[in-house]
Amino acid sequence: MAVPIVTLMVAVAILAPITTDGSNNTGYVMMRRNVSITLTVDSSDHQVGEKIHLSGALLGVSGRVTAKISLSVTQPDGSTAYPVQGPRTYADRSGMFSIDYVPTMVGVHKFTATYSNYNQNVVANKAVTISAADPVITPTEPTTPTPPTVPSKTATSMALTLTSSSVEVGSNMHANGVLTGSAGIAGATVALKVTLPDGSTVNPTQGSAVTTDSTGKFSIDYVPTKVGTYKFTATYAGNSQYSGSEMTASPAARDPAQPPSNPAPVGSYKYIVTVEGSTYYAKNAATGATISSGTNAATVIQSALNALTSGRTAKEAVLLQGSFVISKAISIPSYTILELDGKVTWGTSSVGYMLTATDKNNFEVKGGEWDGNKGIRSTTSSSNPMNFMRCNDVVISNLKVHDGPYDNIEFLYSERVTIRGVESYRSNWDSFMMAFCNNCVVENCHIYDIAQGGCYFYCEDDGIAQTINNNIMRNNLVERTLTSGLSLSPRGAEDRVVGGLIEGNTLIDCGTDGDHPAINTGFSVRGQGTIIRNNVISCPAGLSGAGIEFGVDNGQCTGNTISGTGEAGLSITGSGNTITGNTIRNCGSQGYPGLSNRGSNNVVTGNTVA
Repeated sequence: MAVPIVTLMVAVAILAPITTDGSNNTGYVMMRRNVSITLTVDSSDHQVGEKIHLSGALLGVSGRVTAKISLSVTQPDGSTAYPVQGPRTYADRSGMFSIDYVPTMVGVHKFTATYSNYNQNVVANKAVTISAADPVITPTEPTTPTPPTVPSKTATSMALTLTSSSVEVGSNMHANGVLTGSAGIAGATVALKVTLPDGSTVNPTQGSAVTTDSTGKFSIDYVPTKVGTYKFTATYAGNSQYSGSEMTASPAARDPAQPPSNPAPVGSYKYIVTVEGSTYYAKNAATGATISSGTNAATVIQSALNALTSGRTAKEAVLLQGSFVISKAISIPSYTILELDGKVTWGTSSVGYMLTATDKNNFEVKGGEWDGNKGIRSTTSSSNPMNFMRCNDVVISNLKVHDGPYDNIEFLYSERVTIRGVESYRSNWDSFMMAFCNNCVVENCHIYDIAQGGCYFYCEDDGIAQTINNNIMRNNLVERTLTSGLSLSPRGAEDRVVGGLIEGNTLIDCGTDGDHPAINTGFSVRGQGTIIRNNVISCPAGLSGAGIEFGVDNGQCTGNTISGTGEAGLSITGSGNTITGNTIRNCGSQGYPGLSNRGSNNVVTGNTVA
């Protein structure tokens, strides 16, 4: 509804000198006998928070200069406010002006515009009242709640290894078992049964179930009373975190009067590879029969691996005893244990991996020493001592690997890899490169004297979406790395890091290039929900960058002790994190603060910075 125009009429002189702009310039306005102000509101419907616009006109005044109009707004509580134009505005040469105002309270607002020319005893004003109502809220359609995401379970695997494939009736049958997820699963209930030669089932000596120890291990025992083949079955039902798995083993019982036709494997190995002079031999561990021999160590080792049972779903083991010099890669199959009691050295200057696998699963490499012999070779990513592509459920344990021409151990696009108890040193690039790998564990390793980084979970900035989710690095000792000692490193904006745990590690002089942090959790992309806790970081060489670069959202950084860094001891760039109980001493010698919080909504309490 249009607001009525009210006109105030005042008799005035014909010519009046006035100052209209607050300056020292005096102009002249021509005034007719009747001077008035009109105010017109653009709408009759007004709400709190929405702009009100009024158009004004000063009638009866014209000339070479503009005329000053005083403005005010009386609010519903009686207080005075001013419109967007302020306490005054100026009519243009035709007498037009505007008023704009955004009400902040419900009720009647009074707008007043006043023109005064006291030299000529002329005053004209106009007041308009306008009501502002509560804003209208348009109801939205209710949305169907998104069902909670059910986290995927970690896959498990079961292994049963017989100490002997054949025993005499009345002697004990024994199998060692281990239940593994991303690592050995402690405290799990494993159901057991023994199937007799006649098809009936009984409980083993342990009963119908056992509980795994702290490393996921358990055992099965049974004393047979009849000749024949028996079957041990171990079953894990799974829980909310882990999926179920099952494994069987089939020991045999023989008549005590009959010698075994196939003696038990020595130490449960299927084949043993040895060296005598310049000749290598692959032998059946049970019979001692030679299955392959020659002067090329890699060829003989490969023949033993290839001779394992075709299509097997349980692991079989090959033992390497002695010192081996190889000139081509050894390919490890699925469901295989390769154990080294001795040393393998790369013996030529040519490019090549020492041990490799592609699209394999459920294998282990353990023991011994693997020497990449970088001193006679070029730095190339095709010459790592160990290189594995798209391999799942893998364990690398209790061995030395060193002098890699590039990395010492590299996994790409792999899942559920465990690297445990490994001593890794003197690589020309990274110690462990875990590119595009998820659900992996690196623990109890000693990494030192590395030309680049220690253990890197890595995504390339290549426009391809990759993940490095739910990886664990714990209880490792990392010393003297040029770049970061431990890193979750997504390089592309398309990459993601969800989860992740870095705990209980000791890092000494990591990031000695002065730029990289000892522990890194974000590059171009911040991690989500990552936890870094109870690590000890020190930099006695005084060359390091930051202690911890915490590029994480909704994560935790707690209980870490950091000293002697060149940049910040702890640098926080994410949001929604809990940062507590960290001790930071003598950090920031390059002019940085000990603790830098550049993120938002972080809870930073109980930290000691000295």
